[in-house]
Parts: sequence; structure tokens; C-alpha cells
Amino acid sequence: MNAVELLKQHSTKKRDFSGVNLSTSNLNDVDLSQVDLTKANLSGAQLKGARLSGSELKDANLVNADLSYANLSNSNLEGVDLSGAILRGANLRGANLRGANLRNANLMYANLTNSNLSSAELKGTNIKGAIGLDAKVVPLLSGSRVNQSFSTVKYSERFFDGSAKIYFTL
Repeated sequence: MNAVELLKQHSTKKRDFSGVNLSTSNLNDVDLSQVDLTKANLSGAQLKGARLSGSELKDANLVNADLSYANLSNSNLEGVDLSGAILRGANLRGANLRGANLRNANLMYANLTNSNLSSAELKGTNIKGAIGLDAKVVPLLSGSRVNQSFSTVKYSERFFDGSAKIYFTL
């Protein structure tokens, strides 16, 4: 299936696209809200400004995908591979990112309010200017996995080697 076929089927109200292979597809500015993309291959896909709110993306492959300014609010991204992905300015409000691989992802200015980042891999992730890092569980240091709950971020620091340190209030 290619992007044109997906959009044609989507226009007929089809919502189950689980396992679809759309790697390197151009899906900029498309509305795929409430769609099931479980285990889909979207590696290298262009999804700038795409609307994916409330979508199911569990265990999807989004390696090196460009999701700049995409709306992923209230989506299930559990176990998704977003390594190297660009999520600059993306809306991830209320998203479930439990166990997601965000290694070397760009989350600059992304909205992470009420998102769940428990057991997520954040090594090398750029969180500069990210909003609402009141996530349920967030690693204290880049690359570590911590299973504790924190209420809000006090402040964060970025270092030249790409690591990050996030300070929480309990």
C-alpha cells in the first residue's frame, strides 16, 4: 500500500491500517486522527503537520520520521521506535509513550503535558524548550530508565555531549 491508496481508503472511513508499510512516504498535513497504525512501518516518512490525535501507533516503526508540528495528542505510542525522529513542536499532550525508543530524537518545543514516558529511552534526546514535562515517569539522566513518579519538572539542562539532566519536584 502506498500513501495515495491509504488516503483513498481512509476517505471511505476505513480506520484499520495496522501493519501497513509506508516507509519514506510523504504524508505531510494529512488527517489520520483515530486511525489504527499498530506495527506500521513509517520509517523515514514525512508527517510534518499531520493530525494523528487519538491514533493507535503501538509498536510502530517511526525511525528517522519527520513529525514536526504533528498532532499526536492522546495517541497510543507504546513501544514505538522514534529513534532519530524529528518531533519539533509536536503536540504529544496526553500521549502514551511508555517504553518508546526516543534515542537521538528531536523533541524541541514539543508539548509533553500529561504524557506517559515511563520506561522510555531518552539517550541523546533533545528536549530543549519542551513544554509540560510533568510526565508520569521520566528518566533523570539521559539513557537511564527510572520507574518512579514525579509531579513536575523544576528545570532541565542540556550538555554539549548530547546528554540531558532533568530536575523534578516530588
